[in-house]
Amino acid sequence: MAAELISIIPLILFPKIKNEKILKFIERNGKWLRKICVGTAAVLLFEVFICNFAAFDLIMPSSPERMILPVSKATISGGVLNGNELTLNQSEYASIEFVGVDHEVQTIYADIEIEGATDSKIDIAYSDETSKNYRYDAHINYIKNNENSKYIICSFSGKVGNLCFNVTAPENGSMTIKNIEINKNVPFDFSWLRFFIVLGFVLFVITLSCCHNMKKPCHNSKKLNTFNISSGVITALFMLIATFLLLIRGDMIYDLFENPDTNQINKELVDAFEAGQVSLLETPSQEMLELENPYDWSERLDAEVSYPWDHLLFEGKYYSYYGIGTVLTLFLPYHLITDKYFPTLWATFIYSIIGIVFLTLAYCAFVKRIFPKISNGIAISGLVIVQSTSFIWYCITIGNFYELAQVSGFTFLIAGMFFLLRANIFGEGKISKANIAVATSLFSIAVLCRAALALYCIVSLLFVYAGVKKIINTSENRTLKANKKSIFKFLLAALLPYVLIGSIQIIYNYLRFGSPLDFGIQYTLTIYDYQHIQFHIPLTLIAIFNYLFTVPDITPEFPFIKSNYNSLSVNGYYFLAGFSSTGLIFRAIPVLGYIFGKRAYKHGGNNKKIAALIVVSGCLIVPLIQMFMIWQYGYTPRYAVDFAWQMIFGAFVILFTLNRKLSLPMKKMMHIIFIASAVISVIINFSLTYEFVLDYGKNLNGVPIDKRSAILSFGRLFEFWNIF
Repeated sequence: MAAELISIIPLILFPKIKNEKILKFIERNGKWLRKICVGTAAVLLFEVFICNFAAFDLIMPSSPERMILPVSKATISGGVLNGNELTLNQSEYASIEFVGVDHEVQTIYADIEIEGATDSKIDIAYSDETSKNYRYDAHINYIKNNENSKYIICSFSGKVGNLCFNVTAPENGSMTIKNIEINKNVPFDFSWLRFFIVLGFVLFVITLSCCHNMKKPCHNSKKLNTFNISSGVITALFMLIATFLLLIRGDMIYDLFENPDTNQINKELVDAFEAGQVSLLETPSQEMLELENPYDWSERLDAEVSYPWDHLLFEGKYYSYYGIGTVLTLFLPYHLITDKYFPTLWATFIYSIIGIVFLTLAYCAFVKRIFPKISNGIAISGLVIVQSTSFIWYCITIGNFYELAQVSGFTFLIAGMFFLLRANIFGEGKISKANIAVATSLFSIAVLCRAALALYCIVSLLFVYAGVKKIINTSENRTLKANKKSIFKFLLAALLPYVLIGSIQIIYNYLRFGSPLDFGIQYTLTIYDYQHIQFHIPLTLIAIFNYLFTVPDITPEFPFIKSNYNSLSVNGYYFLAGFSSTGLIFRAIPVLGYIFGKRAYKHGGNNKKIAALIVVSGCLIVPLIQMFMIWQYGYTPRYAVDFAWQMIFGAFVILFTLNRKLSLPMKKMMHIIFIASAVISVIINFSLTYEFVLDYGKNLNGVPIDKRSAILSFGRLFEFWNIF
């Protein structure tokens, strides 16, 4: 019966389609369509009756009468009263007291406006029939330009005797209170945005749960299948999220091409290279050169010398510490063509979008070429997990040269991984020399963007070794000379890009500091004196703990998941740039799959030794080394861009390998776990991104007040009980 009812909808919308085709489609997907209809109805009821519960609070005939409490009739201390409006400026405090209200209070509406801030809190004291003394447990949390945030529902007992509103103006703004109303109906507000977001989330879970056919592989070369379509849709959604994170920077993003946010990467290095030098055009002042220790921040501060922050000072010249990959691939060509400087914020966004696309491509290549028989549900859930936990979300909104270095390195590295997987080193098919050459070229450029990624180039040599073994094992009918020739061509394609592009970094280092392996960190003019900084094991544990094991805080306030950064009570200075912290084992639960590594190794197949070596070195040891090295830079969430997806991929190798040998019930259990992990991953990662943008990003390049208000209002959509 349900299937017949469902069939009416497409017949009405698409009358030209043959009824047989529709019925056949419904017959194949009846269970999924029924769940879609039930889910949609449930979300609609949720929006109307749960999210708008407050709107039905005063519809009963017995509801108390509405009453206006003019501010001019109150006892006021503080502020300036002008007619019936009370104005407070810059942190000014005022108390507004109404004596003898003698009325039941079911709702309170405060007609207030603020300038120079995004939100404000009004504390309400009241006396009711249970206490003549004031109680202090009622509040109005007002968001600028959000009318609904002016209301609260009250849970007072009987008639209220007195009401007192204690308000404080914003630190750098003003507040105006016009009047107070009690028992005013909370307006009904059907939010289509909230409806479609919740519906999309529900449909996502329903669709994944219906991918229950464990025998159905995710790869089908004959036609565009469910996995391909789903991967495209998921990637598009993450690209939309990235675009939104750019747009919250406000209208200023459109002016950046005329007035770019210039810095040492997109301008100073460009100018230096065009002038034919590796040192920057700006030279140190004599006062700077005469300092006893110019690398000591406090000494520079006390001397009040002018200098470029976070630059390198070496032998009387300034240099840039950050990589030249983006200079050579974007900023320098753009300036040579247009004579303008490309904005860093937009560059960070562009590299992020490319990175999102290649992360999907690399993951799809990984699944189709190595684990083609994994089920659609698990494969799609895995893509959601790895995209959600890429950590690039911490970079897009800020978009400074720090974030640019992270994102560009990530993009070239994951693009290189895509071509490396396409090279057919593992799996069936002839090895592609073109793909391996492109892969190592992109890996080399990634190192030019971010030197720490050189460790993955070392790991890639294991792929090269595996490629040589494959050539040897598949060349039984060829002569020894032909075999050597094939190996030579393969090694040439794989290693020549490292020699050619890697030599750029070596020469660049030598020209700057006289050593091919000196990247210059010890010459940095920043918070540390890197020439005297000492290594302490407790400092290394802070990063490892926060990146891997920190348990998130769960609260009833949007975004419901909050950071829980832990300094481990280490007695020593440790720099903190962005507190957003929750362990990777919570952001991406399948990372716990490393526990089953030994069991997976037993079922690893012919290449299990080299595969295990790649997973252990590239997905565990190198990420741990990177976390270990972070102690000298301090904690910031964006550093996880360097190692998060690698750790997740390694865990997938283990779990997908185990999946081959599991019984059908256990495969279904893994399917359920992956769906739950995908949902949790989206919630945790984007809750922490929301928190980061509000509490940290507002102080870096600034999120405009109007955009910040919109972000807070968006959060209030899902915190509908806030007015209770």
